[in-house]
Amino acid sequence: MCTESPVLQFFDPSKSVEIFCDASSNGLGAVLLQDSHPIAFSSRSLTDTETRYAQIEKEMLSIVHACVKFHNYIFGNHVTVYNDHKPLEDIFRKPLLSTPMRIQRMRLRLQWYDLTVKYRRGKDMELPDTLSRAQLPVNKPEMEGLECVSMLHFVSVSEQKYSELQNCTREELSCLQRIIQQGWPDHRHDLPNELQPYWDSRSQLVVSDGVVYKGLHIVVPPSMQAHMLKLIHQSHLGIVKSKQRAREVLYWPGMSSVIEQMVKNCGKCADFQNKLPRQPLRPTETPSFPFEEVASDLFEFEGTHYILLVDYYSKFIEVDTLKNLHCRSIIEKLKAQFSRHGIPVILRTDNGPQYAAEEFKVFCQSYGITHRTSSPHTPHSNGEAERAVQTVKKLWAKASDKHLALLDYRTTPLDSVGFSPAQLLMGRRPRNSLPTARLLLAPAAYDPIKVKQRLDRSKCIQKFYYDHKRASGPRAELKPGDEVRMQPHPGSNRWSPGVVVRSHDAPRSYIVESGNKEYRRNVQHLRKSTPDANDSRHRLINDHWAELMEPVSAEEPEPVEHTNSQQESAPVPQTAKGMTSTGQYITRLGRVVKPPDRLSL
Repeated sequence: MCTESPVLQFFDPSKSVEIFCDASSNGLGAVLLQDSHPIAFSSRSLTDTETRYAQIEKEMLSIVHACVKFHNYIFGNHVTVYNDHKPLEDIFRKPLLSTPMRIQRMRLRLQWYDLTVKYRRGKDMELPDTLSRAQLPVNKPEMEGLECVSMLHFVSVSEQKYSELQNCTREELSCLQRIIQQGWPDHRHDLPNELQPYWDSRSQLVVSDGVVYKGLHIVVPPSMQAHMLKLIHQSHLGIVKSKQRAREVLYWPGMSSVIEQMVKNCGKCADFQNKLPRQPLRPTETPSFPFEEVASDLFEFEGTHYILLVDYYSKFIEVDTLKNLHCRSIIEKLKAQFSRHGIPVILRTDNGPQYAAEEFKVFCQSYGITHRTSSPHTPHSNGEAERAVQTVKKLWAKASDKHLALLDYRTTPLDSVGFSPAQLLMGRRPRNSLPTARLLLAPAAYDPIKVKQRLDRSKCIQKFYYDHKRASGPRAELKPGDEVRMQPHPGSNRWSPGVVVRSHDAPRSYIVESGNKEYRRNVQHLRKSTPDANDSRHRLINDHWAELMEPVSAEEPEPVEHTNSQQESAPVPQTAKGMTSTGQYITRLGRVVKPPDRLSL
């Protein structure tokens, strides 16, 4: 018998104390041990309400029952509590507020005691298991007060919505409720497939008032998840904020990935996105000789217009004054510069109207020049000319003699190669205002191979620091048919939808169709989107626009055949000069210009 010596012993305060407790479907059992000898036993039946607790709550209740029953033995001493429900170990390691509310209240009752909860296999828990199955009947509750909790008072939701949540939970999560109340299996694969995603959260799942909770978070049934997603994203917050908003109060398996995909597919959010991060620097190939590759740009200084030409090899800058901004004036100035230094192989410019004109195209073809333009709204693609313009403006703003300032720049050695632009272009040092030995002014040859190596090294260093500080990783190339969003023009903040038609001859440049028109865009201004993001609203607008255009002209838009593109990113025109086959004039926005009916007297 357990009451006979040497089994039952007296309590010794100097020895360590262990409690073994267990819960069955109808009762609780506990035994207090010292040196593997029992000191005291306890068991009781569960009340009608307690029988409907989840299994983890019953096991927690057995610990509370044991500590309250053995209060005189354990108060003020450290106690090791053994239980055959492994999730309880995690429960006691978690913060109090992250546990379900009923378990929170039980843990608060255990705050008096210094406990260490450990797991032990059920087959090693014979005594408490026997006591929990052969429990004593309960005539009256042993708790000092009755806890009556209505979850509706703790959830900010209407009675109608809460009733709907209860009904959906009962219909769709009944199997999960049964597992929570009866206890989880020992292995994940013993669960039905639809319940396996809940395995990692099993220690936090409870059923209260017909609703499943993960801690304080409501577990949303599948039929209500779409509605909850709509509420989560009703203000069109970003991915991170939407996730944070949902994680505060809701839970279902895979919720974060669903929210992320929903925000990515949101057409309204796709219309108002931030600019893309800069791409890695793509240096141009170093020329083999001076004036092989040059860049040109127009600029204005103190009310006067100028044309600038800079050599990629020597960094030599030529600046001429322009009487007007006509294409013919630009061509004449370039011809004069080419007559002094030779005709370049490659000429790089932006997409200004003078450089995109047909007359300029004919000029380049007649001189055998390959004309390459930068993508619209991408001035850094013509960075050599843009930097040279900045240098000239700074020099002129501080100097009293513009021509002398240019001479000083041209005769100052470059850090990257150790030679001045004039030396690299002309093979000699031009005489300037500084006293110079005659021998230094004589023509002197330099090693072009070493110069090219130094220029290449300088570009590698520049690329390293640029990519390290400012650029993001390279983006995947776009393919014809990919749906994209085009960065808005200056003054607008709405990304417009489009479809990639083909890649352009220039690197990182594509022809994109949007609104029945074709545009040239750099990949820096294109964000790949999903079909859902280009929602029906945009398609309806495009279709309606096409219907309006049909009566005006039946001609199809002409494809882009050359690399030039308008600086303002104008679409490819339908007909020359906006005229249709019927003689009507249409603007580039598609409006038909109707001449006024004048009274002829």
